[in-house]
Amino acid sequence: MCSVRQHLLQKPTIGILSDILPIKKNHLAALVMFLFGPALILFASTSNPNMLFITGPILGVGAFMHSALTNALVVQSAAPHLRGTTAGFVNLFNQIGALLAPLLLGNVLVMTGSYQMSLMSIAIAPVIGACALFFIRLNNVKASN
Repeated sequence: MCSVRQHLLQKPTIGILSDILPIKKNHLAALVMFLFGPALILFASTSNPNMLFITGPILGVGAFMHSALTNALVVQSAAPHLRGTTAGFVNLFNQIGALLAPLLLGNVLVMTGSYQMSLMSIAIAPVIGACALFFIRLNNVKASN
């Protein structure tokens, strides 16, 4: 139930914040992704089961919020006549990432026997993505009808 509430609240909230805040959308997405990496590490290093009730939602914030921003950024960066194709490819790469993340986690878990190392190996990806987002220059592409 918590996951449903997070989906319903966090994605629209980050969209509204990206419209209101005087920060570039790629920098806001990078900030959220930078927070996702440490959230994974915090979740992985939690030894008290009761702390999972705190660290789990924090992890969910990073996981749910960054995808809405990055998806919108990619589609808005495309030429108007290619935005549908771009949205399709964004979805394709999201699905590939959703496939590869558990495979990576499982392989690291098998090799090390450590859940902490497994989650830390996945925490690298959002940090790399956040670094890449800082180097993207956004064009003011006007939509054509």
